[in-house]
This record gives sequence, C-alpha cells and structure tokens, in this order.
Amino acid sequence: MGVSSDLPATPGLLPRKIRAGTSDMTTGPAMTREEAKKAIEVGIETARDLVAAGNKALLTGEMGIANTTASAALISVFTGADPAEVTGRGTGINDETLARKTEVVRRALELHQPDPADPIGVLAAVGGFEHAAIVGLLLGGASLRTPVILDGVSAGAAALVARAIAPEVLAACIAGHRSAEPGHVAALNKLGLRPWSTSTSASAKAPAPSWPSRWSRARPGPCTRWRPSTRRESPKSRPAAVPTRSACEVSPGGTGGHSRPPIRTCGGRGGAPGFATGRTGKSPHPPRRPHRTRA
Repeated sequence: MGVSSDLPATPGLLPRKIRAGTSDMTTGPAMTREEAKKAIEVGIETARDLVAAGNKALLTGEMGIANTTASAALISVFTGADPAEVTGRGTGINDETLARKTEVVRRALELHQPDPADPIGVLAAVGGFEHAAIVGLLLGGASLRTPVILDGVSAGAAALVARAIAPEVLAACIAGHRSAEPGHVAALNKLGLRPWSTSTSASAKAPAPSWPSRWSRARPGPCTRWRPSTRRESPKSRPAAVPTRSACEVSPGGTGGHSRPPIRTCGGRGGAPGFATGRTGKSPHPPRRPHRTRA
C-alpha cells in the first residue's frame, strides 16, 4: 500500500499501492482524507475476500520501520495519554533516539490538534496506510461476524480508530498478545481486551514464542470453531450492526439493526466476547467420574 518501490508479481501478494509512503506528520497531514478512506476500503474488501474464501478467522499484521511512532501518536489521541507514556523503543532504540521519537510524536500532535471524535481525520493526520488497512479489516471482519486477532501495537492503535468509527467492532476483536511497547498496553487497556499471551521481544510486532500453559489447561478451553448463535431472541435485544459498506460513512454511534440471529458470548476462559462456540455452549470435555474409595 505504501511501499516506496514497485514490487514484482508474487503469488499471494496483493498490490494495493496508494502512494509511495505517507508524508512527514510533523510538517503536515500524513495522508489526505481521501487516501485514508481508500486504505480503509482496501481492508474491508480484503476481509470480505478472505471470509468468502472460507477463512474462519482473520489475523492482522504489518511490516515496517518507524511505524510505532505513528502508532504512539494514534494511541495518545484516543487514550488521552501523554506521548512519553505510550512511545516505546520499537526494535530496541537507545535513550537518545527514544527522546527524539517522543518529541516527534509530541510535535505532530501539537501541529494537528487531532479530534478523537473525528477518527478519519485523526488517521489522516498522524496514521499510516497500514493502520487504515487494519481498520478496514476489523470493520469488514466484524460485519461478517468473523473474529479478528490483533497482533502488535500497530493493530492495537488501529483497533482504537475502528472502535471510534463503530464501537460494535470490539465484539470481533481478540488480543493475541501484549508486546513490551507501553503504547500497546495502553491501547489494550482502553479497548478492554485481555491478551492471550505476553511478549518481551524488542520487536513491537513479535508474539510470544510459546502459548501460556494456563490457557492450554483452561476448561472448556480456547474456542477453535466460531459461528453465529442460532438462539432466537427478541429484536429489541439484538445489538447494533457493524457497517458493511464504506466505513467512512458511519457515525461513531453505529447504525442499523441485525437481519441475522444475535451472537452470544463464548463459554470458558478461552472464549472471546461476541461469538458462540461450535458446540451448543457445552464443554467439549466429558465430565469427570467421581473418585471411588475402597472400604
């Protein structure tokens, strides 16, 4: 989307370039409002294509250097935290570079004075194309009732933007892990998401190398099959729908009502809010037999 050079045709690679990188956010907007909308719509279309191809869950991810700076700016806007509290070392920068990075975030926010009530405007001012695409992927996945796993601080920053556009999107969000970036911690706390694992890697995007044993021992265990609940409820109890068209046309309050059955919370510690298990709410493990003692 924002790679500076033209990449050769590669199987599995989707060329969706908008332009060769964003602009310097300390001197002007990182992108235009129309570019931000276009990047969001790319994410929505990608989510639709992936789900149509049979994928039952989506995983966000991005690749880049210095994009944790833009992530810190977005997180600062939507959490109200000071830039120094949400700006981290990324791939392992030293104290001098960290101070300069924090100052860049502060200067950008002072220049644009972004309004969290205008999430598209915030995204255009201090975000990146990757953030906008992840916002679209979250909106698209949620509209199709497909869980989306958030990986890393950039995905957490994008989730804050997506929630400002349509609060219902959180029903589809799962925090895959918590990185060492302070901004990631702030974002997950603001979103109210509990991470499945913790990473101490210097990279803000690298997940933990092993799955925590407390999740593997959980009963009934993490859900691996997802589908809407078939339980019928009155129309008044149904949640508002997440937008399925252009995310840029949606007000922060969400719109509409459901034409599909409502979704319910998955049982067990490993569940995620807003989705039902592949079973009927029962534990996949058989009941334990009572312990017998000899006389």
